[in-house]
Amino acid sequence: MTKTKSLACFVCLLIAVNSPALAQYWTSQSTSTTAALNSVKAVNASTAWVCGASGTILRTTDGGATWAKLSAPLASIGYSFYSVEALDANTAWVAGGNGTNSSGLFKTTNGGLSWVQQMSSVTAGTFYNVVLFTDANNGILFGDPEGGYFVVYSTANGGSSWTRTSQTNIPAPLFGEVGLSNNLAISGNTVIFGTGMSQTTPATRVFRSTDRGKSWTASSV
Repeated sequence: MTKTKSLACFVCLLIAVNSPALAQYWTSQSTSTTAALNSVKAVNASTAWVCGASGTILRTTDGGATWAKLSAPLASIGYSFYSVEALDANTAWVAGGNGTNSSGLFKTTNGGLSWVQQMSSVTAGTFYNVVLFTDANNGILFGDPEGGYFVVYSTANGGSSWTRTSQTNIPAPLFGEVGLSNNLAISGNTVIFGTGMSQTTPATRVFRSTDRGKSWTASSV
């Protein structure tokens, strides 16, 4: 069964509270696509990356005045992208899949002209939720449970190789418990992600690591 992902953690709500001055800080920008957009990463005032449904990957280098649609890996086989991470105008990662039995992580170093696949899964129910890097070398990839436990991979070489957290070092998922797109935070050695629930079983928890993802504890909320 295809799982519907909640994007609530990504949606930004602007509450004007009857103050027109607040609204002046926001302007809409045309991206020339009708696809749903799932994740955005700005690396400076000029450059930002966006990814979304139907193989959509966009980039701006002029502060959003124009957006270029980039080549997308595996778009021809139904891939959508749910998380984008970027270091600059040339280097970025996207995580996505077909929503049922195929997930992948891809990296570009030439502004999206070409992509190298760094991770993949063909497990039923696979879903890569988010990829985050704290610098050019150190990153974490988080995904829904596979093989009975949540997917947490870490890299110290820009994604050339990844190591998965051992099953013994992360609490087992509750029945129906899943991750959420773009729901991961890193501060120093502390990493946190939240979980959601299936339609049948409430299972909302916060997972926390103090050693950059090597071991985890979980708390109910």
